[in-house]
Amino acid sequence: MRHDMLQRIADRTIAEADLSAAIDQLGAVTEPPSFWLAIANDRSYAAAHRAVAICQFFKRQITAPVGLVQLARLLDHPDWLNAAAITVVKHLKGEIAVAWNPGETVLAIRLFQAELEHAPVLYLRLSQPLAAEDFIRIMQSAQADPAAGDARVLEVACVTE
Repeated sequence: MRHDMLQRIADRTIAEADLSAAIDQLGAVTEPPSFWLAIANDRSYAAAHRAVAICQFFKRQITAPVGLVQLARLLDHPDWLNAAAITVVKHLKGEIAVAWNPGETVLAIRLFQAELEHAPVLYLRLSQPLAAEDFIRIMQSAQADPAAGDARVLEVACVTE
């Protein structure tokens, strides 16, 4: 049954409602991170399907805290992550899905905002101040960066706004 659900999730032609239903039936995490990342990084999938895969990767595979370099190595040069999609939350105009504490950074990453009317937003709460440009550089290089020190992802949430 579980293998069948993964096959359904990987089907490029699956309807969004069926995709959501298949994910709801998964249960405990046994699939490798590469399952979600293969979908997320494959441009032949619809943007909505890729966004769901990204959110599920972070929900199911990332156990905070995780170091930024470790995360970058897992993501392995994601083509969906770009500077235009990332903002540092500096002011609250309502609620966000993660804690917002002094001395930390909250990044809001809009997934496929050019393709999706209601693009999901991936929130990452980082353990220390970090500019969006430094985050991108670390994710692209998967190397330690003096600007990041030992920054870690402390909390993750993905929401559709």
